[in-house]
Amino acid sequence: MKITHRLAQTGWIETIRGKNGGMRLAHPPEKIGIAAVVRDMENDLALVQCLAGSTDCILYGQCGLTAIMQGALDQFMAYLDRYTLADILPKKNHQVISSQRTVTGCERNTEMTASSTSPSISEIT
Repeated sequence: MKITHRLAQTGWIETIRGKNGGMRLAHPPEKIGIAAVVRDMENDLALVQCLAGSTDCILYGQCGLTAIMQGALDQFMAYLDRYTLADILPKKNHQVISSQRTVTGCERNTEMTASSTSPSISEIT
């Protein structure tokens, strides 16, 4: 599944169809938690097989690694919970990043705008 499709399905972005379509954040960057996006986007956060509930391991139920790995995962996610998209965006109030790419023989400019009020990506033909 494409990442943008999944982000739209989970409500992190809004997609706009059509000639001037594109995508934009569905919420302000300050309201988009990094850990929440990771949880929504990753199908399986199990670092080892037993964290996913598998009992295939011959050491299942007798190994101390499960608790250690679960603790590490919990701390990792707790650390990510402290940050939002606003924390990783450029500190300027408004920044435009441009790039050129070729799509089916046509040259298009892709412009990505990142601001605290209306981040979006659009194509200019």
